[in-house]
Amino acid sequence: MPSRYLGRAPSAGERDLGVLLHHTVAGSGPALLLLHSTACDSRQWQAQRDALAADWTVITPDFRGFGQSPLTAETYSNAGDVLRLLDHLDVDAAAIDRAVAVFASFFEKATAAAH
Repeated sequence: MPSRYLGRAPSAGERDLGVLLHHTVAGSGPALLLLHSTACDSRQWQAQRDALAADWTVITPDFRGFGQSPLTAETYSNAGDVLRLLDHLDVDAAAIDRAVAVFASFFEKATAAAH
């Protein structure tokens, strides 16, 4: 049976250990999930989080091994970790109004090309 948090069935000897990502929640209103790139951590969203918190419940987690979330030796999935966090926060993943993920290298290339 697939694990909701691993996004697949665990392989032999693998456990879904339930690591809770470090995260910040700000504001109130519909849930807005901001996911950082693999070049930094949730601090990349600080200015946007502060501005959007007037109208949204802004959730900014650190993926494992980034910011204040520990890197563990176990096999895991970022998607599973985010689902676990949403469960912890009592936010229905299907009710997320917006989810934003930015990959810094793409953003930098797109920004440079625009100028």
